[in-house]
Amino acid sequence: MRNRLNPQRYRWLTAAPPTWPYPLPAGCVWSGEAAAQRLLGLAAAPPPLLMLYSTLPRAQLAHQLQLVPCQRGPVELLNPYFLPLSPDLEQCAPPLVVYADLLAAATPRAAALAQDVKSCVEL
Repeated sequence: MRNRLNPQRYRWLTAAPPTWPYPLPAGCVWSGEAAAQRLLGLAAAPPPLLMLYSTLPRAQLAHQLQLVPCQRGPVELLNPYFLPLSPDLEQCAPPLVVYADLLAAATPRAAALAQDVKSCVEL
C-alpha cells in the first residue's frame, strides 16, 4: 500500500531548517514520530524523518516549505489515504494512521512511540 501513497523525500533548501515545530499550511498533517510527539505532548527535537500527508500539489507544498527533492532527505511527503483531512489543533493524522506509520518505521524509537500512542490515545 505504501507505493500508492507516492512517498517522495525532500531536504530543506537552506542549510538550517526552520525552528521546530514547523508550521504547516492548510491541507497538511504530520504523521509518524512528529505526530506522536505532538499527540503525546512531548517536547523533543525534530525526528530524523518527518512524515507529512498533504492534499496540496507537491510542487506547491515543496515551494511553501522551502523543500527540494532529495532521495535521502529528512522530509517525506505522502498522498493521504484517509478523509477528511481536517487537522486538529496539533495538525496530526488520525491516531490509527500515526500508529501504523510508527510500526512501519521499524526503529526502536518509533516502536516505543507506537506503544505510547496505543496506550494513551483511543485507536
